[in-house]
Amino acid sequence: MRVNTKFFLALAVIIAFTATGFAQSGLNYSHLGETEVTVPFGELYVYEGILTNTGDSEDIIVVSLRHDDVPENWHTSMCINSTCYPPFLREINDTLAVSAFDTIYVDFYPATEGDGSLYLHFQSTNDPAIMDSVFLSLHARGEAVGDQTPATVNGFEILSVYPNPFNSATRVQFTLPSAGNVELAVFSMDGRLISEMAPREVVAGTHSLLVQATPDMSSGVYLIRMQSSFGNAFTRAFFIK
Repeated sequence: MRVNTKFFLALAVIIAFTATGFAQSGLNYSHLGETEVTVPFGELYVYEGILTNTGDSEDIIVVSLRHDDVPENWHTSMCINSTCYPPFLREINDTLAVSAFDTIYVDFYPATEGDGSLYLHFQSTNDPAIMDSVFLSLHARGEAVGDQTPATVNGFEILSVYPNPFNSATRVQFTLPSAGNVELAVFSMDGRLISEMAPREVVAGTHSLLVQATPDMSSGVYLIRMQSSFGNAFTRAFFIK
């Protein structure tokens, strides 16, 4: 029996074309919280949203920050899940499996009073015609958070990190309702321990601890964790090398 190889080759090409021809791309971004906020200057503010691949095949989504209109001494950057990128990196390729989602963070640090905005933009690589964007706007007013000291002490809490962003060192201000031990540790956003301080006993009231950068730190966002007998407190700080 003679097999017509050309027929089967043509059939395979048709099947492959049909399979890819029906593939559909799609993405959805759901923003969490307000897209326009007013905060005290000197306070790190983080916009957060969920990016989902709604198509029926794996896709590489190009995530970018565009049309920045912020004062010169402000800092903006973005994180995808636990990975944070330096301010100069404005475009990231985010690979998403079918129905998978990532959390997108956009960090604003307004060092001075003023108004700033930018667009968070998404575009499918499978189908570049599929794109979306969200306009983020921030108004910075009032006194710098790092200069504020509360009149009363109400529980264990991290009050501020100043300066933030920082280069060589920053100071973490916190409050403690009664005397006790406190510990401080700094982690990268992928969970790696960067540095830690030995436990120390402090009296009730408002205090601050100096956090110094280590030689192996690269530019990006870091998690600061404080522990005490009253519980744990967390905050984030932006390091610029």
